[in-house]
Amino acid sequence: MSLTDELEAFGEVEVRQRLVNGGFGSRESHTYAAVEGWLRGKVLEREAALNAREESRSEQSLRISHKSLRISYTAIIIAIMAILIPIFVTLCTKK
Repeated sequence: MSLTDELEAFGEVEVRQRLVNGGFGSRESHTYAAVEGWLRGKVLEREAALNAREESRSEQSLRISHKSLRISYTAIIIAIMAILIPIFVTLCTKK
């Protein structure tokens, strides 16, 4: 079993605890450095996942905003027509 497999089996919380308690040797050891690198990788994975979710939310928000804008343009056109049609009808029926 590789070190990475062992770390994955322990889980991040257990690995952090063992690292603090000296379970992976001294700070100068290669194992300690490898474990720190694995933990940094886990942090980066979480940040990447969070960024992806935030980007997805931003894209969804932008789509909703564009749809709302199209709907408001339609409402404005309908309102203008509601104003102009009676005026035209009045002008056309006057003799």
